[in-house]
Amino acid sequence: MENQRVRLTKSLLKNALTDMLKEKELVKISVRELCDIAEINRTTFYKYYGSQFDLFTEMEEDLFLEIEKNLVVSADTDKSIMRQRFINLLTYFQNNREFCQILVNTNTDNNFPKKLLNFHPIKDYLSSQIASDRYSAAQADYVYDFIVHGGYQIAREWMNKDEQEQPEELADFIMQLVNTILYPLQD
Repeated sequence: MENQRVRLTKSLLKNALTDMLKEKELVKISVRELCDIAEINRTTFYKYYGSQFDLFTEMEEDLFLEIEKNLVVSADTDKSIMRQRFINLLTYFQNNREFCQILVNTNTDNNFPKKLLNFHPIKDYLSSQIASDRYSAAQADYVYDFIVHGGYQIAREWMNKDEQEQPEELADFIMQLVNTILYPLQD
């Protein structure tokens, strides 16, 4: 478990890197420059990270851990619990908006969308919800792709809006869309 001083140091570094990524590419950011902006000694930086790339990777991993924490559910998880977890996740995105915008709007990590869209908690949950009696295996793959790519684009647009809807409002909207696809009314 990290103590408060370590968490503060890492937070300063993450905030500094986020600010710098708004202006320049990760490959053009030096550890010296990063430490100057964070007001952290380089020796302290190297205590936790080998490079600015390692720091960036940890920041991405933090995001994926938050997604996993909120999306690891069973197929029979109560809808109100799933809604609250989705709201929690959108709130996390909102609270970490600048870094999330960098991930979805730049080429800092060209593989980020692919990693996110194939992230096992997302894939596992949606796969458990796509009815095998309603869709063939090929159709289920299309339904999965449609939901995750559409959801990604909605979240991306939301993160880029100046006046965002509240996480509760967006969660309800996305869940309504997904439920319409997963559980269409019978003719």
